[in-house]
Amino acid sequence: MTDCRHCRMGQLSSKRRRQDGEVTWQWRGAAGHHSGYPVDPIPYPGPERVYCFLDFMVSYQIMTNSVNLGPRPVTTSSQQCLGQLADCCQHGFRLNQFVKVPDLTTLTQEPDWACPHTYQAILSKTPDSSTEPQPVELKILKKIVSNKTLTPDEGTAAQQLLLAIDDETAQGGRLVCAQSVGYVRPTSGECLYGVSGVELFFEVPSLPPSTQTCEENARRRYKYHAAEVRNKYYTTREGFHNVHRIQCDTDFRGQLKVFLDQGWKLVDICYDTVTMPEVFKMKGRSLTVDTVWIFEKTVDRLADPRPHFEGVVLEYRHQVETRDGVEMPCRDWRPVIAGMGTLGWELATIVETPSVAQSALRSYSIKLLLIFQREIIASFERQRRLHDAQFPSFQQRHDMYDQIFGPPRAESLRRHEDVDRDRLPNGVVATGRADSFSTARGTRQTGPRSNTQPDEWQFR
Repeated sequence: MTDCRHCRMGQLSSKRRRQDGEVTWQWRGAAGHHSGYPVDPIPYPGPERVYCFLDFMVSYQIMTNSVNLGPRPVTTSSQQCLGQLADCCQHGFRLNQFVKVPDLTTLTQEPDWACPHTYQAILSKTPDSSTEPQPVELKILKKIVSNKTLTPDEGTAAQQLLLAIDDETAQGGRLVCAQSVGYVRPTSGECLYGVSGVELFFEVPSLPPSTQTCEENARRRYKYHAAEVRNKYYTTREGFHNVHRIQCDTDFRGQLKVFLDQGWKLVDICYDTVTMPEVFKMKGRSLTVDTVWIFEKTVDRLADPRPHFEGVVLEYRHQVETRDGVEMPCRDWRPVIAGMGTLGWELATIVETPSVAQSALRSYSIKLLLIFQREIIASFERQRRLHDAQFPSFQQRHDMYDQIFGPPRAESLRRHEDVDRDRLPNGVVATGRADSFSTARGTRQTGPRSNTQPDEWQFR
């Protein structure tokens, strides 16, 4: 399963050495277990995406709160990474994600502030990206978000983030990703204040907007929308006391489809990393984790409700081993991401879940969600619909990734059909059907392979 054709293609294409100034990344190790690639009946005519991966050791820093009360947000020393990221951008790459490599320590407890942690920058480009004449610079905005009560005048977390994004993009900048640092120093007022840190990465054009035409400004300027989604996790006991099932009531693909069908494109998902460790440790109760979905549209397409991007959600098992007290990944997500690039898919975000399964004495796996998008090509869509009509059995295989979380419930989508399209960006989208996670401690928990879907990895 992990040695699929697209993983091999992505691994070989990303093992090329640097040629003509092209920055690529070499890696060793097999790809981690994932839920399989979406199958196209005909080759996708759009451009492939080449990915570049850079690892950084990033330390944490304590931020000062404007109120000087309660917990103090934590940020990272990510500014030191801008130099190497800028070098990649000079070769046509664009930053997709700046994400912390997951480990069990920060998932279950407060991280060690004195020790640096591994972060990975994921960049991508199309073969003709190097010919684009628009030079850009990277900028990081460190934002303190209060998502609880006590500060009602500041608005919700989505409103605070959207206000900061609009201020930075008013002069032609573009949001590329948002890193939820989120950790706060534990104090008695942590649950009351709910203050966390978010780092926003922007692309700022080197040329002033005055040197561009009105059409160029409309194509390069973006409008953003932030939607708040509450993920409710609850547990049910299964057998022994050390095994329990964690369920989430959010249909991620259905949530994504609602906005993609309106012409929006997903930029990133920010989640409350302060509450996520509590989900992992909870037993016999429910807990809600707040998430903020950030979408973008170009100004010239703001009034266009037609979809321009399609999305897919892959489940990925991030496997980690403990060696001499140090957690080290023993499987690699880079071949999986690079393999999706050969099919034209662009990585939108990586979402952590509280699903952790121990597979050996010193080995365990964390379930992640890899969300990809690619541009819709009209001629390709017509040929795909014609092919699916002639071969219905192939359509079931093509829609295999819909079965990961199940299709969105009809009543969930029908709830939004009567909503005015002009009012949709100001609303909060409801969640869809439930997705179940499983957590095991001290036992081996791996999902069985499906007989009808050989490339599908079934998670419990």
